[in-house]
Amino acid sequence: MSLALLLWTVVIFFTVLLSSYLIYRQPIPTFNAYSFYPPVHSPALRKTYFTLKTYGFLPYTGVQVGRVTVDLALLDVKLAILFYSPEDLLHPVKKRKLEKEKRYLMKHGWTVWQVRERELNRHFHQTMRQIVSLRK
Repeated sequence: MSLALLLWTVVIFFTVLLSSYLIYRQPIPTFNAYSFYPPVHSPALRKTYFTLKTYGFLPYTGVQVGRVTVDLALLDVKLAILFYSPEDLLHPVKKRKLEKEKRYLMKHGWTVWQVRERELNRHFHQTMRQIVSLRK
């Protein structure tokens, strides 16, 4: 009888411990096979990638942070650059998804920048200065 009670106590303890770990853990960035290569879907992100490399940063593309895929990530300063197209703001479902991803990353301590191709090209030098200032 006491052995069965001890066994149930251990099972309940490990169940509570495992569930609390799964609820409160920080998301770990995982790399894809192409994370070490420059982005191919946006010329502005590609330009940003190579410029950040010349400044001494280590940018990664397609990094999975929890349930969010980040287009360009700087792990040392926890900066996530999410690329979106203008059409994404017209569809309510895609717009909610973008906001949900942004809130998720910000909740876990990431600085999130949502950028478009045209905005990144127009304000490229200001963006680079802001990123370099994050390192200091």
